[in-house]
Amino acid sequence: MRVSMHRALPFFAPSLAGLLVFFLGPLALGLPFSVWSPARGWLGPGPFLETLRNPMFQTGLENSALFLVLCVPATLGLALGFSLWLNRARSAAKWLQSLLFLPYVLPTVCALFAFRWLLDYGGVVNRLRDLFGLAQVAFLSGAALRGTVLLLFLWKNTGFFVAFLSTRLLSTPRDWIEAARLDGAGPFRRFWAVYLPHLRPTLVFALVLCAVQAMEIFRECYLLAGSYPAPEVYTLQHYLYNRFHSGDYASAAAALYLILPVSAGMVLALLKGEKYAEA
Repeated sequence: MRVSMHRALPFFAPSLAGLLVFFLGPLALGLPFSVWSPARGWLGPGPFLETLRNPMFQTGLENSALFLVLCVPATLGLALGFSLWLNRARSAAKWLQSLLFLPYVLPTVCALFAFRWLLDYGGVVNRLRDLFGLAQVAFLSGAALRGTVLLLFLWKNTGFFVAFLSTRLLSTPRDWIEAARLDGAGPFRRFWAVYLPHLRPTLVFALVLCAVQAMEIFRECYLLAGSYPAPEVYTLQHYLYNRFHSGDYASAAAALYLILPVSAGMVLALLKGEKYAEA
């Protein structure tokens, strides 16, 4: 094992250096700013208490948790449904996988321009609604923007997880499936007893990746609505960005270190679940 790690280290070195310089280093250097300010001196736990009491931080926390709860089950549920369908339509599986994967490789800015063209107040969807005598909807503002952001997330990321899950499904041993059919198992029973146990490690890994992507939904919210969007799509990253941009480094650092243990604990729990699924 030591020889293998010794040989692999040169290949890992660039990634480890980037992780140290761009992530772990700034994370450690930012800690003093959460308890000390050049202008005000020692602050103690004040920034942490002020951040916890801040209504915008609370709104961002609630919305980030809500997006996590909505995006992960919806994305993986759609991906699993498409994967099961592709498993039945094997002759067209390859090009259908490519078609579904295409939104993931498109630049986010291009996708946002397309969504704006479709869902703007004077866009294609509202023009069609007007033709049918329906009232126009402001999809890019207010409470409706939350649904637009969720739709954009699903459209962009579902194909990525379809590629994951369908590849695993296609590798299910044929003798398992034939044995289940000979035992009289129907489609649901085959899924529960054959496909799902085979998919479980991949599903847990996909759950980790999808949770990480859902926590990064700030990009879509920011590009659609700016740094001060409607309260329904105001996330924790909005709070961090706005505090940092206004020069309030103590509040920004305090918010970061408040949410860091929660995020790390969630990812560690999911990774532990992945090991349990593989056992």
